[in-house]
Amino acid sequence: MNNFSKQILIGLAALAAVAYLGLQLSLNIGTMIDIDYATYATANDDITTDAYFFREETVLTSQYRGTNTYFYSDGEKVALGSDVVAVYASSSDASLQAKINSLNRKIKLLEMSSVTKTYSTSDISRMDETISDDILSILKAVDDSSIYNATLGETDLLITLNRRRSVLGVTVSYDMQIDSYKAQKQQLEARLSGSSAIQKAPVSGIFYSTVDGYENIFTKKTVDTMTMEDYYALSSATPDQSLLGGATGKLVTSSKWYISVCLDKREAARLTDGKSSSYKYKVSFPYSGDRTVDMKLERKISQTDFDTVVLIFSSGEAIEGFNFTRAQPVNITRETYTGLRIPVSALRIVDGQKGVYALDGNVVIFKTAEPLYEDNGYYICALPDRTKPDARDAKKLSLHDVVVTTSKGIEVGKIVS
Repeated sequence: MNNFSKQILIGLAALAAVAYLGLQLSLNIGTMIDIDYATYATANDDITTDAYFFREETVLTSQYRGTNTYFYSDGEKVALGSDVVAVYASSSDASLQAKINSLNRKIKLLEMSSVTKTYSTSDISRMDETISDDILSILKAVDDSSIYNATLGETDLLITLNRRRSVLGVTVSYDMQIDSYKAQKQQLEARLSGSSAIQKAPVSGIFYSTVDGYENIFTKKTVDTMTMEDYYALSSATPDQSLLGGATGKLVTSSKWYISVCLDKREAARLTDGKSSSYKYKVSFPYSGDRTVDMKLERKISQTDFDTVVLIFSSGEAIEGFNFTRAQPVNITRETYTGLRIPVSALRIVDGQKGVYALDGNVVIFKTAEPLYEDNGYYICALPDRTKPDARDAKKLSLHDVVVTTSKGIEVGKIVS
């Protein structure tokens, strides 16, 4: 045998040794795989579309021209006959009245901060919870870049903090400070020239200082009588200049408000079919920090000569700091799915059954799985027992199961590491 033949034999022997070693390692160490865990999760199947807003609003108008000074902040409740706005011919008088209004708010805050009863330990605990909730609401509003919403919670937070301080034994009397504010107020009132027009509330409602000119267009009457043609005409509606000219503010006179959305007939059917007339749809509003509101379907407007349907939803929920821009995007939840979340790559079909390869110790087993909804690369699968999310089942996908996401070389009984 020549040297060349010997080298070939040596090479083949070396390859055989390497192969044998690899086989022994695989038998002893197991197969390396990718895994994930079945976790409890909820996902919404949403429809994203645009909506128009409708409310009952009374515009406040004045024949006088000058500088407006408001007695109420946006979003505050106003009683019938209350002074709402003063129109001053002099800007200096308007400035004085603004300072007076500020003092009135401070006086009201301190009067509401006074402790008038005995508080128990449970009352203090509720106070602490309220303070935490108020702080979180303010932080969320700031995070959403809604400074207006953040300021709305300021007064309630200060009142609760002041009361808690008094309850815990810190001697606090607000009488002297209140008297000081009242004295300052009297001095400012004495400097007013008296040249003003006071406008009173013709109805009770929620006050807003801004008027957009659409108050007589986006109304409940429009909602009640709307046709498909009327809906499409809204996109070309223009502000009523006669309202804008002399408007000093407006009052929202009903807590009930409406939105209209236009959907393809098939999409609308998927959303509404099988739901009762009392069903509450979950609608989220990106302009209000994705606030979710339960809304009732009031009307379905459909005409044979249109491929679309207009749906009218309503809510009676009064939401502080909510953004009521006339046209804005909304997300309507078609269905909410709750179950076990697994990667799409984990689902298999074995012998005609959908399921997953899971680990029992370091041995591969197969468990059936029922996918309900796919969302961003994951499935939401049915729970083995809907009444007990943490229930275990030897044959069905269960909470915290270790599922295999590797696509090759996996079979029941395989030992893995």
